[in-house]
Amino acid sequence: MYTGKQKLAWASGYWKGVQDTQDVLMNYDFFPAGLWDDLDKVMVGADRKLRESRAAAEAEAEANSQKEMQLLYHILKNIYQVDTLICMKNVSEPVFKRDFFYRNAISMSLFWIVECVRDFSSDFRQENTQIPWSTIAGYDILAYNRNEPEFDTLWRIASEDMPKLRAFCEQKLKERNVPFPEPESLEEAPSPSEG
Repeated sequence: MYTGKQKLAWASGYWKGVQDTQDVLMNYDFFPAGLWDDLDKVMVGADRKLRESRAAAEAEAEANSQKEMQLLYHILKNIYQVDTLICMKNVSEPVFKRDFFYRNAISMSLFWIVECVRDFSSDFRQENTQIPWSTIAGYDILAYNRNEPEFDTLWRIASEDMPKLRAFCEQKLKERNVPFPEPESLEEAPSPSEG
């Protein structure tokens, strides 16, 4: 099945070809009977196809944009969860490495962020190259690692890489007037162990 962009490209080429044919025929003095009528019918059909293709491409772009906003919203929600753990519960790197509760909670949020990033279209990724999408999409190797996960790398991702992605998500959602997710509280979460 063709995308709206592909249909629009085809219809634009078809319409241009019909116009070029009309321009060439204008240079001749003799036209077979009915040629102009036939050419007018073809031109009307080409115009209709072009309008339909533009409408399909616009509808597809709007649907993609809505999907992208949903993905950004879910990424931001998971980043807020990581921030809540790190800031509100004062989770430091040693606590992260030692305490499975925080390690698993942060790792799960990172896992969902990776899953959302993988669902972005290639067009969206190419339009927003300031974020290293392929690097983020590769973070799942940490989640699927059958050996001991690389806790240093997980902590670096959570504490250093996520703030840039957070700012990007907030900016994009703000541009489209999409409300941000509400940060969740952690009143019932255990305090980091001291030992």
